[in-house]
Amino acid sequence: MDNRKFNDEELNKPLKNKGSDDVPFFANIADLMRYIGSQCKVNDYEDVPQALSNIAVASFEYAAYTMDVSGAQASFAHLIMLKKLRRMEDGFSVLDYNDLLYPQMLFKIPTVEALLEDNKEHLAKKAKQMLNEAPDAHPDVIAHWKRLVANGTEEKGNAEY
Repeated sequence: MDNRKFNDEELNKPLKNKGSDDVPFFANIADLMRYIGSQCKVNDYEDVPQALSNIAVASFEYAAYTMDVSGAQASFAHLIMLKKLRRMEDGFSVLDYNDLLYPQMLFKIPTVEALLEDNKEHLAKKAKQMLNEAPDAHPDVIAHWKRLVANGTEEKGNAEY
């Protein structure tokens, strides 16, 4: 791993046109904290999101390095962070649009119908809850929730909500 020290000039480089590959690796906490401090000084509207993500990536990579995390553990942690940061309660998937360039990879891209089928039990339960919590939702939404409840409970013979 890269153990080099970073000077203040390197830590304070402007962020314009930076990509995730431009986040330095830190093997010691002192350099990481200096880097975080430098990124927290960013106040340009366009640069703040990049600075926040730089802090997250650098911190994550430092922690993964010091904890000797496996690739599988890191991948799982990435998904947990995405779930927490985006407050996704009911599941999600990550799609790599690069797969759309190759016909042999198209099997990875689910249809809406497949997503609804694969998640019908959970969606039925959540839709039933939403029908009880928001009975005055838009009529189209109510109708959709009722379809989800019916689809998720049809095999059990109980489509009532």
